[in-house]
Amino acid sequence: MTRSGGPAGVTRQVALDISGRPDAADLERLALAAVADRRAVPAPGVPDGFQHTVTVTTASGCTTLCVVQ
Repeated sequence: MTRSGGPAGVTRQVALDISGRPDAADLERLALAAVADRRAVPAPGVPDGFQHTVTVTTASGCTTLCVVQ
């Protein structure tokens, strides 16, 4: 996930590698459900707003969701 924007224009990133976890299948299912109604291009934002980009990568491909706050 990447969060960018805000008053300072700071970008922050975080990644979660679920390979080898006993709950990997559940986490993958939840992540895919969260981005199921995805938008790869964010809606117009607001001044000093944040943009969140979530990318879920699985063996079958990538899905990206962009949300403007």
